[in-house]
Amino acid sequence: MRRLAPLFSALVSTILGASTVAACSSADATGGADAGGADADSADAGSTFLAPACSETSLLDSITSAEAYDYIELRYEFVSSIGDGGGIPDAGPPAVEVLAKKGELCATATDKARCLEAYAGVGTRFGTPCNGVYPDCAAESVVVNQGDTFRAFSKLNLVGPFLAPIDSPAEAALAARLQGYRPLCDTNTPLALPGGSYEVRAVVREPCFGNKYGYRLDVSAGGIVTEKSKELIAPASGVCGRRPEGLREVAAFAGATSAGRFFAQCTHLEAASVPAFLTLERELGALGAGPKLRAAARRAARDEVRHTKMMRSLAEAFGGVCADVELAAVGPRTVFAMALENAREGCVGETYGAAQAAFQAQTASDPRVRSTLAVVARDEARHADLAWAVDRFLAPLLTEAERREVARVRDEAWAALTTSLEQEPSAHLREVTGLPSARDAALLLSGVRELLAAA
Repeated sequence: MRRLAPLFSALVSTILGASTVAACSSADATGGADAGGADADSADAGSTFLAPACSETSLLDSITSAEAYDYIELRYEFVSSIGDGGGIPDAGPPAVEVLAKKGELCATATDKARCLEAYAGVGTRFGTPCNGVYPDCAAESVVVNQGDTFRAFSKLNLVGPFLAPIDSPAEAALAARLQGYRPLCDTNTPLALPGGSYEVRAVVREPCFGNKYGYRLDVSAGGIVTEKSKELIAPASGVCGRRPEGLREVAAFAGATSAGRFFAQCTHLEAASVPAFLTLERELGALGAGPKLRAAARRAARDEVRHTKMMRSLAEAFGGVCADVELAAVGPRTVFAMALENAREGCVGETYGAAQAAFQAQTASDPRVRSTLAVVARDEARHADLAWAVDRFLAPLLTEAERREVARVRDEAWAALTTSLEQEPSAHLREVTGLPSARDAALLLSGVRELLAAA
C-alpha cells in the first residue's frame, strides 16, 4: 500500500482548487460571499451547555427513597467483545468501575461473607451484539443492597419506583444519566419548575466521531424524561488521534471561544491516543509482530505526546480549558477486539483525520494553527499507514466470520463519519481552525475512500 501523506496532500490541493472555482462562480452569481453559518463566536450554541458535568458523587448524595437500603452505588461496566455477559468465551466478564457509592455494603446482611460473594456476581448481561452496531459494550447502572438482597437498575424505567418521587436536583440529574444523557450541574441546572418537575441540561455525543448535542430535558416527579429541545453544540472534531477502549467521555469542553473548545477537545483526544498506542505496541509484541510494526506503534505514541503539547498550546491561546484523560479499567483484549478497534479508530478515524488535518493546514486563517496542523497531518498519515499495516497483520489470525465482522464494522464507521460531517461548522470555526465545510468534507471523505480503493 502506498504511503498516504503525499496522496492526501494532492487530494487537498485538488479539492481546494475546485472550491476556489465554485466560490468565484457563487460570488459572481449572488454578488457576494457565502453568508452561511454564524460568523460571530458568541453565536455558538455551545455556550448554553458549558456548565460542568455533574459529579458522580453528587448524584448519590441527595438520593432519598421510600425503600430502606444499606448501600447504593453508581457503576460503569465495559466489555470489548460480542456476546452475552462477556462475549466470546475468552473475553471474560465485563470490567466494573464503581463511580460513586453511599452507605455500607452488606451492613445488615445475615451472612456477610455470602452477601459479599453475591455482590461480586452482580452485573449487566450484554446482548449479541450488545448495542447493535459495535461490539464494545458499556453500561451504567445503579446497584442497591438491602440486607442479603441486591438489585441492579440500568434504565430509569426500572429504577424509577426506587427513586420516586424525584424531588431533588441530584435525583433529576441521575434520572437523566440513566437514560443515556450526560447531565450538567450548576446554579441553573437542574432547575426546579412549577408542578414538581425539573429542567436538566445535558449533552450527548453520537458514537464514532459524531456530533455533540445539547439537550434541555424535563424530568417529572414520576421519573419520566422528556426532550424539550436539542441543538448542535460541537460538530464532529474530525478525529484527532486514536481513542483507546474505556475512554471516559468529557461532557463539555469549556473555553471562551469555539476554537478554544475545539482545540481543547483535540488535546484530550491526542492525550488519550498515547495509552492507545502503548497498548497496541504491547499487544503486537505478544502476538509475535515484527520489530518494524512494534517500532511504528512506539513512535506513534511519542508523536501523540508531542501533538498533545502542540494542541494544548493552541487551546490555551484561544481560551480553551483542557480536561484530564480518564480511562475505565479494561482487561486483556482478544485479537478480534484489537481488529475491531483498529478498523474504527485507525482505518477510518485516523485515516480521515490525517486528510482533514492536511486540509486544515492549508485553510486555517491563523499561522500558528496552520504550522501545527502541518506537523500533525504528516504524523497522522503515518499513523493511518500503521493502522492498515496492523489490519493486514491481524487478518490471518481471525476466522472468516471475524474478518467479515471487521469489514462490517469498518463500513459502519465510514457511514457514521459521513453522517457526522453533514453538519455545517460555523463560519468562525471554519475560518480559525480550517475545518472543511460540509461540502468540502464530503469531497474529502469521498476522495480518501477512492484513494484507499485504488491503493
